[in-house]
Amino acid sequence: LIIDTGIDMENRTLKVRSGFYDYVPKHSTTPVPVPFILLKGYWLRTYNFEIGNAVSVQAEINQLILSVSNP
Repeated sequence: LIIDTGIDMENRTLKVRSGFYDYVPKHSTTPVPVPFILLKGYWLRTYNFEIGNAVSVQAEINQLILSVSNP
């Protein structure tokens, strides 16, 4: 199922948000915010990011590259 939203999904601007882990580490008594990026939507299917696919992340300074590991 591919839904055409009419929005350019090839070029997106996202914001790094504040998030928290689901647990508090033993060395901390209060939750500490961590950087958080959310990607979701039907548009991911257009680029073969299907539910259940493994995704590899290549991290470099100022850049993250996401690739489907098992298309």
